[in-house]
Amino acid sequence: MRSVTVAVHRINGVNAPALDEAGLRSVFASAGITLTLVQGSPLPSDPAVRPNFHFRNLVPEFQQQGASTGHLIIGNRHPSNDREIAGELADLATRGLCVVYAGSRYIRDNGALGLLQTAAHEIGH
Repeated sequence: MRSVTVAVHRINGVNAPALDEAGLRSVFASAGITLTLVQGSPLPSDPAVRPNFHFRNLVPEFQQQGASTGHLIIGNRHPSNDREIAGELADLATRGLCVVYAGSRYIRDNGALGLLQTAAHEIGH
């Protein structure tokens, strides 16, 4: 069985449902992957509200932490403010950083299940 470790980073002040960690581990176990979730460092504010910022700007910082751990950020909204975007892979080169947007229409409408599904999809990249 393959093992994957993901650090979960929450942005302070983001109103997101609790991440169903057991459910997320179960999704990956069904594909033969042991998923280990660890608490990542909190981010003090949603970088998406900064002018000219994109979560891809954080990739070098997370890459310095090494390739053994992936990173999932639970943010509020996509930097373009498009509420239809529920998540994205921010690190296209090494696939080590993904983001879910709790303020997206999909997660708002589907709550914890929407967050779980979006996190599983993005981590699966």
